Amino acid sequence: MYRSNLHHVFWTAFGEPCKPSEIIVNQSKTGRVIEQKPEFQVTVTNKCSCPQFNVVVKCFGLSSIEPVDSNVIKKIDDVRCVLNNGKPIAPGLNVEFKYAWATPQDFPVGSCRTLVKRLLRYRMQLEL
Repeated sequence: MYRSNLHHVFWTAFGEPCKPSEIIVNQSKTGRVIEQKPEFQVTVTNKCSCPQFNVVVKCFGLSSIEPVDSNVIKKIDDVRCVLNNGKPIAPGLNVEFKYAWATPQDFPVGSCRTLVKRLLRYRMQLEL
Protein backbone atom coordinates (compact mmCIF):
# COMPACT_ATOMS: atom_id res chain seq x y z
CA MET A 1 0.00 0.00 0.00
CA TYR A 2 2.76 2.48 0.92
CA ARG A 3 4.67 1.75 -2.28
CA SER A 4 1.55 2.33 -4.39
CA ASN A 5 0.81 5.65 -2.67
CA LEU A 6 4.42 6.80 -3.07
CA HIS A 7 4.32 5.89 -6.76
CA HIS A 8 1.12 7.93 -7.16
CA VAL A 9 2.63 10.96 -5.39
CA PHE A 10 5.73 10.97 -7.60
CA TRP A 11 3.86 10.53 -10.87
CA THR A 12 1.31 13.17 -9.87
CA ALA A 13 4.09 15.63 -9.05
CA PHE A 14 6.32 14.91 -12.04
CA GLY A 15 3.94 13.70 -14.76
CA GLU A 16 3.67 10.50 -16.74
CA PRO A 17 6.64 9.01 -18.58
CA CYS A 18 7.17 9.91 -22.23
CA LYS A 19 6.01 7.74 -25.11
CA PRO A 20 7.83 6.91 -28.36
CA SER A 21 5.09 8.82 -30.20
CA GLU A 22 6.46 12.01 -28.59
CA ILE A 23 9.64 11.66 -30.63
CA ILE A 24 8.85 13.31 -33.96
CA VAL A 25 10.91 12.50 -37.07
CA ASN A 26 10.72 14.83 -40.08
CA GLN A 27 12.86 14.90 -43.17
CA SER A 28 13.22 17.03 -46.25
CA LYS A 29 15.49 17.42 -49.26
CA THR A 30 18.34 19.87 -48.70
CA GLY A 31 18.63 20.78 -52.38
CA ARG A 32 22.13 19.31 -52.64
CA VAL A 33 22.86 16.44 -55.01
CA ILE A 34 25.77 14.11 -54.25
CA GLU A 35 26.81 11.63 -56.93
CA GLN A 36 23.41 12.09 -58.59
CA LYS A 37 21.57 11.30 -55.34
CA PRO A 38 19.50 13.87 -53.44
CA GLU A 39 20.60 14.77 -49.93
CA PHE A 40 18.03 14.59 -47.13
CA GLN A 41 18.09 16.24 -43.72
CA VAL A 42 16.39 14.37 -40.89
CA THR A 43 15.25 16.31 -37.84
CA VAL A 44 14.25 14.43 -34.69
CA THR A 45 12.42 16.43 -32.01
CA ASN A 46 11.50 15.45 -28.46
CA LYS A 47 7.96 16.77 -27.83
CA CYS A 48 7.79 15.36 -24.29
CA SER A 49 8.36 17.61 -21.27
CA CYS A 50 11.12 15.27 -20.04
CA PRO A 51 14.45 14.28 -21.61
CA GLN A 52 14.39 10.99 -23.50
CA PHE A 53 17.43 8.77 -23.91
CA ASN A 54 18.30 5.53 -25.71
CA VAL A 55 16.09 6.67 -28.57
CA VAL A 56 16.10 3.86 -31.12
CA VAL A 57 14.73 4.19 -34.65
CA LYS A 58 14.31 1.60 -37.36
CA CYS A 59 16.87 2.56 -39.99
CA PHE A 60 17.10 -0.65 -42.05
CA GLY A 61 20.87 -0.38 -42.51
CA LEU A 62 20.93 3.39 -43.07
CA SER A 63 21.95 3.59 -46.71
CA SER A 64 23.92 6.70 -47.68
CA ILE A 65 26.59 7.54 -50.21
CA GLU A 66 27.89 10.33 -47.98
CA PRO A 67 29.25 9.75 -44.46
CA VAL A 68 26.63 10.03 -41.73
CA ASP A 69 27.63 11.50 -38.35
CA SER A 70 27.85 8.46 -36.06
CA ASN A 71 27.54 10.71 -32.99
CA VAL A 72 24.02 11.51 -34.15
CA ILE A 73 22.85 8.18 -35.58
CA LYS A 74 24.65 4.86 -35.22
CA LYS A 75 23.68 1.40 -36.45
CA ILE A 76 22.95 -1.13 -33.71
CA ASP A 77 22.19 -3.95 -36.14
CA ASP A 78 20.77 -4.41 -39.66
CA VAL A 79 17.43 -2.88 -38.67
CA ARG A 80 17.94 -0.46 -35.76
CA CYS A 81 19.94 2.69 -35.04
CA VAL A 82 20.42 4.67 -31.84
CA LEU A 83 20.23 8.46 -31.87
CA ASN A 84 22.57 10.89 -30.10
CA ASN A 85 24.81 8.02 -28.87
CA GLY A 86 21.97 7.06 -26.52
CA LYS A 87 22.36 10.34 -24.62
CA PRO A 88 19.29 12.32 -23.56
CA ILE A 89 17.46 14.49 -26.05
CA ALA A 90 16.15 17.45 -24.09
CA PRO A 91 12.54 18.62 -24.44
CA GLY A 92 11.96 20.69 -27.56
CA LEU A 93 15.49 20.19 -28.88
CA ASN A 94 16.38 18.72 -32.25
CA VAL A 95 18.88 16.09 -33.28
CA GLU A 96 19.74 16.38 -36.98
CA PHE A 97 21.66 14.37 -39.55
CA LYS A 98 21.99 14.24 -43.32
CA TYR A 99 22.24 11.37 -45.76
CA ALA A 100 22.23 11.03 -49.54
CA TRP A 101 20.31 8.25 -51.27
CA ALA A 102 18.05 7.77 -54.30
CA THR A 103 14.87 7.76 -52.21
CA PRO A 104 13.98 8.97 -48.71
CA GLN A 105 14.24 6.37 -45.96
CA ASP A 106 11.79 5.86 -43.12
CA PHE A 107 12.98 6.25 -39.53
CA PRO A 108 10.07 5.09 -37.33
CA VAL A 109 10.77 5.34 -33.61
CA GLY A 110 11.11 1.89 -32.09
CA SER A 111 11.75 2.72 -28.44
CA CYS A 112 12.98 5.32 -25.99
CA ARG A 113 13.39 5.78 -22.26
CA THR A 114 12.35 8.71 -20.13
CA LEU A 115 15.08 10.13 -17.92
CA VAL A 116 12.71 11.27 -15.17
CA LYS A 117 11.13 7.83 -14.93
CA ARG A 118 14.52 6.30 -14.20
CA LEU A 119 15.36 8.92 -11.57
CA LEU A 120 11.98 8.56 -9.89
CA ARG A 121 12.37 4.80 -9.57
CA TYR A 122 15.72 5.38 -7.89
CA ARG A 123 14.21 7.94 -5.48
CA MET A 124 11.34 5.61 -4.65
CA GLN A 125 13.74 2.79 -3.83
CA LEU A 126 15.72 5.07 -1.52
CA GLU A 127 12.64 6.18 0.38
CA LEU A 128 11.17 2.70 0.83
